[in-house]
Amino acid sequence: MEQSPWIDRSITTFLQYLTTFPAPDQVTRSMVLNALNSFQARSCDLWSRERYSSLTSVGKFGHTDDQKIYQQISLAVVSPITQSFLSGEIVIIPLSQVLEHYPALNLDSAFWAGLLDDYGDGDLVHTPIISEGATIGVYTFLSDRIHSWSAIDLSQLDLIAAALALWMSHPRSGISNMDNAISGAGLSLTQRQLEILELVRSGKSNGAIAAHLGYSQSTVKQELLRITRRLRVNNRHDAVLKATELNLMPSADA
Repeated sequence: MEQSPWIDRSITTFLQYLTTFPAPDQVTRSMVLNALNSFQARSCDLWSRERYSSLTSVGKFGHTDDQKIYQQISLAVVSPITQSFLSGEIVIIPLSQVLEHYPALNLDSAFWAGLLDDYGDGDLVHTPIISEGATIGVYTFLSDRIHSWSAIDLSQLDLIAAALALWMSHPRSGISNMDNAISGAGLSLTQRQLEILELVRSGKSNGAIAAHLGYSQSTVKQELLRITRRLRVNNRHDAVLKATELNLMPSADA
């Protein structure tokens, strides 16, 4: 099959543009005007993972002020963007069907009705941004029509996401919390490990922790070794700080 010229021109231009480390709003502008132009994108949003439980808007283009109501979305809310983030897959849905398939968004039904009135029906496209095997964000855009999406089209969306992952994970991208998002995404600790860390935070020694939980000291030492290796820290106290920072355990004053 003949390669689409869109890949040769727009993607290459977009990749080159990202190497200049533009601001996030400029990136979404370039996506609408260039990289996503063949999909007739009207607007574009860029989202990054905020610690462990939500997505935060870091860049927007093509919206009026009254269309900017979503600045942060909890991953607990069932929506196309959270579905894309959690599944690591592209989610495409016509704008007219969003509320039918995602009833949790009916709280903002006036907003969605306004979009439909302003733009007419079109596809809402959500593509996960994956770095080192972990999803660190999502980019979304609204197309001006309902498309028949081919395998080549989806590959192009993934290619844009791969470029964004390289840019977002670089310190010069200007996106805060990327270190936490990349290092924390996909991490988890067992219930026993969390119990041990809570007791470390309370100031207990390994022996006291073993007595409190009914484990041997050897078991506690082995679990702490696993924890420090998993969190890439040097000692038990740093493990508590890192686990709290990554939202793997509640803060001390929660």
